[in-house]
Amino acid sequence: MNEEALAHWGAVVPKERKKCICVYVCMYVCFMYVQLGVAIGFLLPTMIVRNHDDLDDIAHDLSVMYYSVAGLTTALLVLIVLCEYNNFTTLTNYSKQTQSHHHCMS
Repeated sequence: MNEEALAHWGAVVPKERKKCICVYVCMYVCFMYVQLGVAIGFLLPTMIVRNHDDLDDIAHDLSVMYYSVAGLTTALLVLIVLCEYNNFTTLTNYSKQTQSHHHCMS
């Protein structure tokens, strides 16, 4: 049977199968990272913030924890923005090239 007939009956064609496997792997990885994040969220604060008799020591431990989380998330935000800007400029340049090529063809 050809691919159109297989697609008509709901069968997964090889290109679609690759996409499905990729989606399942991505979902599994994301699920595992969520679980890992929850586990780290319970584990790290208890390791960073110790039980002290002086409240100033506890405040210092909390500030270390909050500033380290703020620094990490800021670094991730900057990395994401830079990567998305790079993708945006690449797509914009590609769009300009295809438009100029399209005008040459007509």
